Formats: sequence, C-alpha cells, structure tokens
Amino acid sequence: MATARADIKTEILKKALDITPQERLGDRMTANLRAWIAGEKKPTFNQLSELSRRTYIPFGYFFLNSLPDEPPELCEGRMENPSLNLMETIFHISCIQDWMEEYRTNEGYSESAAGSMKGKDIRISRETVLADTELGQGWRSVYKGPVAAFKALRRRLQENGIIVMAGGIAARNTRRRLDINEFRAFAMADRFAPAIFVNTNDNPEAALEALLHEAACIWMGEDDIFRYAEPHEGGACRGIPGMDRVFMLCLCESVCEFKTTYTEAWRIADIAPRTFDRYMAMYEKGSL
Repeated sequence: MATARADIKTEILKKALDITPQERLGDRMTANLRAWIAGEKKPTFNQLSELSRRTYIPFGYFFLNSLPDEPPELCEGRMENPSLNLMETIFHISCIQDWMEEYRTNEGYSESAAGSMKGKDIRISRETVLADTELGQGWRSVYKGPVAAFKALRRRLQENGIIVMAGGIAARNTRRRLDINEFRAFAMADRFAPAIFVNTNDNPEAALEALLHEAACIWMGEDDIFRYAEPHEGGACRGIPGMDRVFMLCLCESVCEFKTTYTEAWRIADIAPRTFDRYMAMYEKGSL
C-alpha cells in the first residue's frame, strides 16, 4: 500500500524554511524541506506533523493557500511581529469567544459587565466593580496566598459572564511554552462573552496581578495585551495608564502586601502609592 503524502503549497514550505532557525529544524528536516520545495517529492503526514512541531506552525495551516501574514486584530497598535504561539493562542480564545457569544445571544443572556465602567467616574466604578464581583473591601486578606486569591477572582469574574482561561503552552504542545517576556495576559472585550487569558509561566503573584489588570480593561470595555513596561525616571511605568493603576489597587488593595520582588519587572506596589485618595489626587492633577 502506497504511503499517503500531502500536497502543500510551495510558498508555505518556503516560509517555514525562512522563519525557522536551522538548529531547530535539524539537518535532515532542512534537507527534506528543500526537496519538497524543489518538487522532488512530497511530505508524508508524519513528516508534516514533525515539521509542525519543529516550526511551531499549526498543522492545519499547511493546508491553506498561504500562511496568515497579518497579525490578529488584538495585536494591531499593541505589538509588532507577534509569535506564532501568541497568534494561535489568540485565535483559539477568539473561537471560544465567538461560540460563547452566539450561544448566549441565542439563549437570551443579558449583557456582561464588560464596558460597564466606560465613561464613568472611577470613584463610582470602584464601588460598581466591588459590588459586581461581591468581593468587598480587603477581600485579598481572606485568602491564603496569591493562588487562592487568583482562583477566587477567576470564579467571581466567570460568575459575571467573563471567560477566564489560563495556560502556559500553545496548542497543547509542551514544547511550545508561552513567553512571559512577550505577554503576561490579554483581554478581549465583548458585550456577551468578554474573555481573558493569563500566561501561567509567571509566578503566582504576577499571574494575579495580570488577571487584575485585564479585569480592569474588561470593565472599561477595552481590548488589551498586558506586558510589563520598562520603568522610567520617577518610578512610574509608562506602559500602564494611570487609570488602570488606580483601578487595580481599588480592586485589590492588598496587592501592596506582596513582599516578593519580581526579577522581570516592577510590581504594582513599586509603581504606585498605597491609598486610593492619593491615587485620585495624582490622577486628577495629571501626574500619573
């Protein structure tokens, strides 16, 4: 019985060769790729599966007419040259979001909390968020450690119609770890199915902080990719808008109690005053 072989567009094979480092492809796969491009033979499905693992290109992409060269809309204006791992993760969450939006719309669900604080005074929004999540003042101290707090916040957000997913690999492939230097989390606002994804390759305190940040974006009705920004003179962070920082400490005042210093970036406790009133004074003066 003849071995089944795949008919793959030459442009896709060329792209796979161009974007993948030689050391990851290996000599044998590089030779195979060049033979496939030259039309000397075609890859078997097992060979194509191996090529997918080595190049981090999703297996199904090889059967398209061309590889997607446009980054997801979520990345536009926020990130240049996103990795295939990030793009595929965004695509996966988008599919879940689209399905959930259609389901909830057809079933007559009411709109979620996404965007409910858009255009409102942040002092009013603070009370709205605490009421929506039923967290209450000082909620962080109720839980023993950031892992328990993360689970509690995730549950409360889901109860408010927000899809919250977390993971550290792309396409269920343990060799495709999501890079925390590329992104910590992202949020996709939607009236019926807002979604948050948290990169769990970070320490628990940072994962909780990322979830808080993206919750802020959802309540403001904004899409976001969360990455720690470089600190600048004066001890603030250009990459985190002042209103976000205000909101984040309003939602979780006790995040300041974390004593662990991040090696990758500054904590919220390092870039912000402790109290809401002082925050608001700085925000209103335009100093944040």
